[in-house]
Amino acid sequence: MMTSVFPRWEGDETPPFVLRQAEAVASAGWRVTVLAPHAKGAQRDERIGDIEVIRFGYLWPAALQGLFYDGGMLVQLRKHPHRKWQLPFFLMAQILAARKLCAAKHFDVLHAHSLLPQGFTALYNGRLPVVATSHGNDVFGLKRGGLYDRLKRKVVREVAAVTANSSVTEAALIELGAPPERVHRVPATPNIAPSSQVEVARIRAEYPAGSKLVVFVGRLIEQKGVGDLIQAVAQLRTADVHLLIIGDGADRSRFEQMASAAGLDKRVKFLGWQSRETLANYLEAADVFAGPSKMGPRGSVEAQGLVFVEAMAAAAPIVATRSGGIPDMIVDGETGLLTEPGEPKLLAGKIDRILMDRDLARKLADGALMRYRVIFSAETVTREILNVYRSVLR
Repeated sequence: MMTSVFPRWEGDETPPFVLRQAEAVASAGWRVTVLAPHAKGAQRDERIGDIEVIRFGYLWPAALQGLFYDGGMLVQLRKHPHRKWQLPFFLMAQILAARKLCAAKHFDVLHAHSLLPQGFTALYNGRLPVVATSHGNDVFGLKRGGLYDRLKRKVVREVAAVTANSSVTEAALIELGAPPERVHRVPATPNIAPSSQVEVARIRAEYPAGSKLVVFVGRLIEQKGVGDLIQAVAQLRTADVHLLIIGDGADRSRFEQMASAAGLDKRVKFLGWQSRETLANYLEAADVFAGPSKMGPRGSVEAQGLVFVEAMAAAAPIVATRSGGIPDMIVDGETGLLTEPGEPKLLAGKIDRILMDRDLARKLADGALMRYRVIFSAETVTREILNVYRSVLR
């Protein structure tokens, strides 16, 4: 598996969805090696459970390597556009690392996570059929036209198979020129941990008896709808509601000021990033999980939103927006309630409806858990990705 989104060390905030998929595939009996870019402070080679991890350098000294991590390549290039000079060095280093690895060991499939840069460099591995996965940012986060667009089209035409994490990503890949028969819809592997009833009870005990907890998890940026959620909480008819915001991001200070200006200092709590074990406890403690994502820069959308799957696994009643791939997971009235993006008043109404109707909350929670088990669980996702590997090998 080739990726540029992989934890650098234990406790790293880099999303672990590729690690989770690698672990799941390894547990199914496959030998898995992950090839990822090195970062200062990370080990070059290590084993994480059954997974062999090899990190290649692309600049010396290592402190110069600034294309990845801490938000990913797109975030880094938006914040530091001058770092584009590093791209040619990275591409060449990744191609050479992949070719060396494929020549030295026996592998059957090369799985590239994201069309760019991994999907492009994987085409030059010299030996193996390539499966490319689009996680959405590579399709929606890069502007259309120009060199990036041509490279994406090359990748989807030439790989043996391409997987999409949602219906909107699938449609975008076909629009790019991917042969429909080579496109497989496979969600990302969720980051699920067991909850602790003791910790769930402790979280609930931090708030007065009868309080309602609304939980948000994600990056604190405008596209995630955090500002809309804060405005919605200010408009709720339900008494004594506390909003717990888990995550961090570029707009955190602005959202903190917004909560303060709305007089919500005591009702909105910013908890920062949390471990997946702690996150599982907060999701189970939630009376409502709210994910009000909306369109971002250059028309980017929430391609899937793994946190919705994690909330479904915790049987949390969910309020979300009709944006991107979210409706693939949240079926309005069955596994959650959907509202329009960018509409705080409508969002408040949906949250109130769940908080005021216990029977509805229970029905939505049960429906979400069932849909998670059937479609989005790690076991189901792993079975689907192995079917893609086998189809490529055939």
